[in-house]
Amino acid sequence: MFFYEYIRNKPFNNQAAILVINFLINFSRFFIYGKKKDAKNIVIVALHRLGDSVFTIPAIKQIIRYHKENIFLVCYSETVAIYKIVIDALSFVELTHDHFFTNDQIAKSEARKILRRLNPSIVYDMTGNVTSASLIFNIAAGEIIGINEPYYRSIYTKYKQLRLEPHITDNYLDGIRSVIPFTDMEEVPIQNNKFREYILIHPFASKRSKEWGLNRFIELAAILNKKYKCVLVSPPNLISEDVKVEMQIKNIDLLETKSTIELIDAIGKCLFLIGNDSGAVHIANLLGKPTFCIYGPTNPAFHKPLSGINEYVMKQLICSTKPNEKICFTFGGVFCPSNECMQNLSFETVKEKVNNFLDRLI
Repeated sequence: MFFYEYIRNKPFNNQAAILVINFLINFSRFFIYGKKKDAKNIVIVALHRLGDSVFTIPAIKQIIRYHKENIFLVCYSETVAIYKIVIDALSFVELTHDHFFTNDQIAKSEARKILRRLNPSIVYDMTGNVTSASLIFNIAAGEIIGINEPYYRSIYTKYKQLRLEPHITDNYLDGIRSVIPFTDMEEVPIQNNKFREYILIHPFASKRSKEWGLNRFIELAAILNKKYKCVLVSPPNLISEDVKVEMQIKNIDLLETKSTIELIDAIGKCLFLIGNDSGAVHIANLLGKPTFCIYGPTNPAFHKPLSGINEYVMKQLICSTKPNEKICFTFGGVFCPSNECMQNLSFETVKEKVNNFLDRLI
């Protein structure tokens, strides 16, 4: 944590790293034999978790509208179902996490071969980190367009540095503005919302530091169950058998979804969704469902749902995110020893805000 802060506040060190990395990238390009004459495909690289995949959709829709055909979307297998909710005018190329080293950081040669076989004339990078940089750095495409950190700017023929102001969606739109003319961000269309079977609670997130706590969500569900039907949704094997017994005693139903498709189906049948800052909240928003989100080490200004009816609660502390920070200085709580922003957010505060939201909603 302290090393991260030290490096972040030493511009000389950052500039030196930028120069070295960009020199190595330029050197590697000597081994690329130029654009193939028959290259005609448009490749979009969007390697994200569930939530950020939703945020790329407005930019991807603009790319599809502009190029119209021969478009391939390279993404993780679990995010294909999310894109298919609103996008069908392209072909999907699925990568798994086994195609990358070190926690999805560095692309293996097999992943780069898959990209080369697509024979792209243009690559749009809608990822913007070392993962996509390691995948596309030596691809023989006529244009490589997108966003990233300054360390990787030499990869791109048209480059835009990641911005330090809201919203994350704007980052992806920034990456195409110099190529594709458009005026405003297109709102994600609201999907069919005729099913209203239950209130859905998603108590987990991609990082433990973003979780308010399973037990408190169960307690909230028990209270809401007195007036509404309330269901918890979870991936398999995350909830222990003794907790499941406790939920049965409290008459709280549990849905264990084994895939993104099953999660989308569960969300599609709910009245509205309560959860942490996670992919489930943004899938619900994409499906036109109202959401209530609990934030802690992430900044709502960067991560809030794109449109529709949404509300959130957050415990502000001295160490909370500043206006131009996407996550707090402990790398989004990963290196935080106490996780106070989530632990000190009281049950009564959340219960009151949820009840007020429901009263207005229903």
